[in-house]
Amino acid sequence: MKNLSQNRLSKKEKNLQNISANKSLLLSTTLFLIACTSGFTAHGTQQPAMMNPPHTHHRVQPIDLDRLQRDINLTETRIQAIANQHQNAKGQVIVIGPSGSGKSTLLHYLAGNRIIAENSVSGVGRQLAPTKRLNGLTISHTPRVGTNFPGAWYDQTNNLVYWDCPGFGDPRKEESEIRNAFAIHHLFEKTQTPLKILLVVSESSLDNRGMEFLNLLNDITEKLPDSRLISSLSLIITKQDRIDPGNRLNWLVATEKCLTNRSKLLLNHLATNPNQVAVFPYPTQNGKISTNHQTGILLSINTAQFINNLTIHRTVDNATKSVIASLAQKLNEKVKEEVEVKVSKVFTEFCERKINHHNGSVATLRQNLTAIERNIKGLTSIPATAPDTFVSDLERILGRHQEFDEMKNSIRQLKFLHDIHPRVTYQISDWAQALKAARKKIKELSQPPTSNYHNNAVHLKGFLIGTSDIEFSVNNLRATHGSVGEVNAWSLNTIFVDQNLTLPGVSVSMIAPAMKVDGNRYIKLSGSNGKSYTKSASNGKSGTATQSGRKGSDGSPGEHGGPGGNFYAKGGTGNFENFDNLQISTNGGNGGNGQKGGSGGNGTNGVDGNAGHITRTENYFDQYVGGIEEKYRNRPEIRAWINNDDIARHEHKHIKGVIHYYEASGTPATAGGGGGKGGKKGLKGEKGTVKIDGTHWGPHVATDGVNGTDGAGGAPGKGGTHGRNHHGVVITGAETFIERSEKPTDYWHPLKDRWLVSKGYHAFTQAASGIKPTTLNTTGQQPQVTQVALDIVSIITDYRNYYWGQYQHGLPFVKVFPGL
Repeated sequence: MKNLSQNRLSKKEKNLQNISANKSLLLSTTLFLIACTSGFTAHGTQQPAMMNPPHTHHRVQPIDLDRLQRDINLTETRIQAIANQHQNAKGQVIVIGPSGSGKSTLLHYLAGNRIIAENSVSGVGRQLAPTKRLNGLTISHTPRVGTNFPGAWYDQTNNLVYWDCPGFGDPRKEESEIRNAFAIHHLFEKTQTPLKILLVVSESSLDNRGMEFLNLLNDITEKLPDSRLISSLSLIITKQDRIDPGNRLNWLVATEKCLTNRSKLLLNHLATNPNQVAVFPYPTQNGKISTNHQTGILLSINTAQFINNLTIHRTVDNATKSVIASLAQKLNEKVKEEVEVKVSKVFTEFCERKINHHNGSVATLRQNLTAIERNIKGLTSIPATAPDTFVSDLERILGRHQEFDEMKNSIRQLKFLHDIHPRVTYQISDWAQALKAARKKIKELSQPPTSNYHNNAVHLKGFLIGTSDIEFSVNNLRATHGSVGEVNAWSLNTIFVDQNLTLPGVSVSMIAPAMKVDGNRYIKLSGSNGKSYTKSASNGKSGTATQSGRKGSDGSPGEHGGPGGNFYAKGGTGNFENFDNLQISTNGGNGGNGQKGGSGGNGTNGVDGNAGHITRTENYFDQYVGGIEEKYRNRPEIRAWINNDDIARHEHKHIKGVIHYYEASGTPATAGGGGGKGGKKGLKGEKGTVKIDGTHWGPHVATDGVNGTDGAGGAPGKGGTHGRNHHGVVITGAETFIERSEKPTDYWHPLKDRWLVSKGYHAFTQAASGIKPTTLNTTGQQPQVTQVALDIVSIITDYRNYYWGQYQHGLPFVKVFPGL
């Protein structure tokens, strides 16, 4: 026994390396099920342990595909639970045999449970009943054949798991074949440990030349053509009464001609290796069953060798293929339903998480959602032969989800049916099309909001709205419609303050089930400051020789400050995120300063008279006898000349010469222009309000603007300087003839030229300056704009109608709005 144990361990280490490579063969142990399994009736009860007439395969009722699929699901669940519980078992024993052969009773016996023989419920013979039942291995004593499920017993002493496989001989042949095949398939899939096979038959199968037993051997060796089957199989004959197993096996070897070559080898091996054969005798009387045969049975099981990667030959008849095709269609429809309901829901929840955890611009969020929608579209192009790709692509997009388990389970079952019946198809295109509605909704979710302009207001509606959308829509609609005084943003899901928003004087309302501020943001709705002027109005033009200086332009009046916009937000209670980092300003704008008036133009200067211009000349002759002649008496310049010392001291003289008169007037200057009026100041704008329903925010402080200042009047223009007049009188070529009493002269005596009036200009004089204005200019100044309140009641009513109209349609991305 020690050598056998060491040998088994070394084989286990070798064979475990090949399990994954040949897993598909192990998983499709279909043949086991067809011919080699014991049964449970409905509710998990076992067939009677005593001898029963063999079942004939005939259809007793139509196939219930729903029940068959439920059975397969339950089979998977049970095997999974047991496999998980005994992951460290060193091996497994697959117990097979016809229905009613006593497999479950045998396992109770090997487990050491007390077995009592009692009269059969049918009144014929005896039946065995354990006083303590193994969990999941219930023995039935009725002939009813019901739903088959696998059971197991864990042999703690030897660290082995005994699997009591579903029954053989069920009159619902095709259902049993499929169900049993899946049980073994899943058994090998979930228990990747070395195995050996325990074939349990009743003595009655060896009667009548042993045809039932021989047919069973043919069936087993056909489905399990692996040559290692001989060393891995042990035979237990239950209800043994009158037949000697060794003699009967040798007799069958010698006499039977109906066996295949592989069956002959198996039968001959069993006949020549009695240690792999044991009996579980039929009770000869009522009462406790002796435990004397446990040792022999366990010896036969231990003698068989563990093997890995059992080679399987998969065949089913046409009737079973028809049932497989129907079941495969139902599984395809089930996958489609799972995708349509559960996977769509996961996509919805996935997109919701994307929204709830998003930071950054709403445009980036839409790009992410568009990528999801494209990934869904990509599922439609998966080849019809790649069901695993459909699952892996879903999990690549969405991650692993418990909601996928049933869908994946149905796909696994489809793959198993495909292994048995290759004409089974995977309707992957239909599965992918089941996401068409979800894809459409995600595509809608990724679209920007719609916007329109009405009555000086911009209205935005959609699932996801950002302040970036508000700015974009306002700029576009303002370009085509002019001014915008109000913005209403209505979201069915979330509004993101994803960028700063500046809309001077515009009132904004934002309503959504959820609102989120990305980082530190501000919304500036403060009124615009009125236009102020830093430069004076244009000055008047200077005068010309014929025109006075022009008046300076009047200064423009300052613009009034705009009123601050009002802000209103309403969200679901508790659904505001990061609003403490949002600043909102609604101050009134300052009034603009009036413009200073332009200065008046200066007048033009006059031109001085021509200094060389002689207006007239005259000859002068005078006889001076004690005074100036009458005609020169009023000529001061003559008098001044004659009265000089050289002439006046003589009593008698004659004077002559030529007098030249210089006279040239300067041109007049022009007056200066008046200064322009100063512009009147602009008035302050009124402050706006802020109200947010659904969260605490604030306090909000806003102020009115301040008035501007009046513009100063323009400086008046200066008058020009008049041109100076030029004047002078000179006598040239003067001579005097002097008569003196003492010494008379007889000749004319020449005199020097003499300026009788000095030549020169008069003093400067100034033309009049312009007038300085005393009033202010208001021309073109618009009336002050007053602050207009938002009609919050009307806005909420309109939003509520919009929201409920969409929510009642069951749209997946319309968030619940607490407190609406």
